[in-house]
Amino acid sequence: TYQDAYTILSSCSGSRRSLLIPVLAGLCSANLDRDPKNEVQALEQEPLLEQFVKVAQEDGCAIHLARALAMKAGYYAQQGNFEKALDDLKFLQTVYRAEEHTRRITKHYGKDYAMETFSQSILWFVLIGKEAEAVQQGLFVLKHHLPLQDPKDVGSIMSLILPTILVLKLVGRGEDAHYIFCTYVVNAYHDHSPVQTNWVELFNPLIYLLEIVKMEERGSFDSLLLERIQDWILDIENSYYSPEHLRLCHTIMGEISFRLGRSKQVGDPMRGLLFQKARSFLTAIAQDVHSEPFLAHSALSFLRAIG
Repeated sequence: TYQDAYTILSSCSGSRRSLLIPVLAGLCSANLDRDPKNEVQALEQEPLLEQFVKVAQEDGCAIHLARALAMKAGYYAQQGNFEKALDDLKFLQTVYRAEEHTRRITKHYGKDYAMETFSQSILWFVLIGKEAEAVQQGLFVLKHHLPLQDPKDVGSIMSLILPTILVLKLVGRGEDAHYIFCTYVVNAYHDHSPVQTNWVELFNPLIYLLEIVKMEERGSFDSLLLERIQDWILDIENSYYSPEHLRLCHTIMGEISFRLGRSKQVGDPMRGLLFQKARSFLTAIAQDVHSEPFLAHSALSFLRAIG
């Protein structure tokens, strides 16, 4: 196991960094999949991450240091310590050069975790109340990282730009969010069909949500479209998603239900039905310790707004 290998190498004087790095990377990665709320496990993980960063710095290879810093930032974000996560992002910014490093990191580690960290940090900024910085980071990702993606790889593109779409929706830029999603994901998917991606199940929920947001921003509502979305959200068949995207899709559907319910007159039975539907989607996400922090935060915000 990685733990056995690390124990052996750590006990040897003058252990080669080239041997330690893959062992530390594997051990830290395996530990990140454990319960982030377990304090004992957290205490074990932190020194390993510090060691990974230290060894990678000593090795002098940017791709290993970028992976170590991305992992350390992700760990602190899991713990809810977004300030520390963003401190590691600042360090990562001094090391990582997307055009130079992305293919090498992907070849060595399976995907570019450093680029993923830049994208995820958009949501970390939101969670500490820095929405302007979140938008700035999102625009940076669109300008500098999105052009490096294979336009046929819709799954990777969706993972990269989803935080930007979510934050633009949040700050009243639903039109921009809708354009980005349709241009780089939905249209790209259809243009390059039959390329498959498990993100397809998110297309309807996110498109419908962005349509509602756009209407709210314009102050002009398409009653026929709203009725179609309402019928769709109330159909139980549209509540089933893969485990990978279940919390995300239910958070989006809870927000759709909330926004539709809010648009109804007080006393309208449909208002109460839609709010109840929102609660059914959002309550479990807000209470589940394994929910992603941004999703849990969003779910709780909508539940509080419903009252």
